[in-house]
Amino acid sequence: MPEAKVRSVGLGYEYEPMAGVRFRMRSPRKHDGGLRAVIIVDSELPGSSGRIARGDVIFDGAGSKRDFTRALTDNSGNGSLPWRAWLEGLCDAVSESYGSEPSVEAGQDAEPDEMSTCLADPLILQDAPNYLFGPYSGGKGFVACGLAVALAGNISSFGPIMLKGRGAVLYCDWESTRRAFDARLWAISRGMGLDRPPRGIWYKRLRGPMADQVELIAEETEEHDCVLVVVDSAGMAIGASSGERIEDGAIRLFEGLRCLGRTVLVTDHVSAELSNNKLAGKAIGSQYKMALSRQAWEIRKEQIIGSNSFTVGLYQAKPPENAPMHEPIGLKFTFLGGMVEVTAASAGDRLSLLDRIAQVIAVHPHTLDELLMLFPADDTEDKKEVAKQRAVLRARLHEGKGKGLFEETSRGWLLVRSEVDRYERMADQMEAELNAIPF
Repeated sequence: MPEAKVRSVGLGYEYEPMAGVRFRMRSPRKHDGGLRAVIIVDSELPGSSGRIARGDVIFDGAGSKRDFTRALTDNSGNGSLPWRAWLEGLCDAVSESYGSEPSVEAGQDAEPDEMSTCLADPLILQDAPNYLFGPYSGGKGFVACGLAVALAGNISSFGPIMLKGRGAVLYCDWESTRRAFDARLWAISRGMGLDRPPRGIWYKRLRGPMADQVELIAEETEEHDCVLVVVDSAGMAIGASSGERIEDGAIRLFEGLRCLGRTVLVTDHVSAELSNNKLAGKAIGSQYKMALSRQAWEIRKEQIIGSNSFTVGLYQAKPPENAPMHEPIGLKFTFLGGMVEVTAASAGDRLSLLDRIAQVIAVHPHTLDELLMLFPADDTEDKKEVAKQRAVLRARLHEGKGKGLFEETSRGWLLVRSEVDRYERMADQMEAELNAIPF
C-alpha cells in the first residue's frame, strides 16, 4: 500500500489526507476490467461540517472522477484543496492492494483470548453472519424481535440466552409489514418488563436484492451505530435475477453482509416437505447460505392445540469454528392479555406425540402411512423399528379417538371439528390481542 493514509476497514477503505477530511470507500467491485466503488466524503472543516459528497466512482473513468471532484469543490466551499489529487491517490492505492493481501506466517502472534465472542450467547456470534432457519410461522420472528428488545433495552437475558452487549438494532424486513412488526414488538417488550418498546430499534421495509442496496443499509447501520442487523429473510433478500444460479444469489447476499462490518442474523425457511418432519438439518435452496454463515441454528415450534403459549427448540446445525456443537435451547412464548412473556422452556413443555399428530391432522386428513413418513422410526432401514413406530402411531391415534379428539374417515385420520374450532378461536383471540396493542 502506498504511503497515502489509506487503511483497510472491513471490506472497504478509509483515507484521511488531512485533519478534518475523511474519505470512506465501500467494498470495491469489478467494472470493465477495472474497479468502481461508492465513496463518501465527510468534512469537519469550517463552513462544511458533515457529509459533502457521496457518489459511485469508476476508478478509470475520467468523467466520473471529474464530476465527483466538482461536487467536493462546490459542497466544501474550498476550491484550494487538492480534491482531485486526493481522489486519485485513494483510487490508486486501492487498485494496487485490491485482491492481493500479503501472506502472513500464522500462529506467531499472541494467542487469541477467545476463539469466538458472542453478542447473544450462544445464539449470535459477534461481527459475523449468523443463520436461523425453520418452517414458515415457526417462531423465527419472535426470536429475532425478542433479541432486538433485549439489546436495545439493555436487558441481560432473553430466556436462557445471555446478552453480552447492548445497542441499536436495524431490522431489515422483506416479508411482513411495519404494523405486524410493531404489534409483536409492543407485546414482547411488555412481556420483558418494559412499558413500551425501547428506543434504538430501527425498522426498514425492503424490496429487491439486498446486494443492490448494501451501501444504503451500511449507511443506516453507521448512522444509528447498530450492534445487530436482522435480515428477514434470506430468500427475499437474495431476490430473483434472470439467469442467475441459486448459488450466485446466496454468495452475493453474504458478500453484501460482510460489507456491513456488523453482527448479522439472517432468517430463512425450510422446504415444505420437511416442515412437519423431524429436524431438516438444512434450509431451502443453496447450501452456500449455511457454508458462508459463521454458525447456524434450526428452529422448531411446538404448540398444544388451543394453548395460549408455544415453545421453540433451537438446535445448532453448524457450530462456530473450533467449537463443539451446543446443546439445544428452549424458549417458551406465553400470550397474556396484550403481552408475550418469554421464558426458558423446560422438558415438560415439549409436546407429546399425540399433540404433534393433532397439529398435523388439524389441517387435512392423514393416513397412518402418511403419518409414518412425517414421524419416522429412528432407523427407517430397520423393518422392526419401522413396525414398532407404526404400532406407536396407531396407539396414539386410537388414544386420541378415545378422548374424542380424533376421528377416522375414509380419507384418513382427522382432528374433530370441535377441536379445530376451539384452536381457531384461540388463534383469533391471540391475534385480536396483538392488534389491540397501541403503537
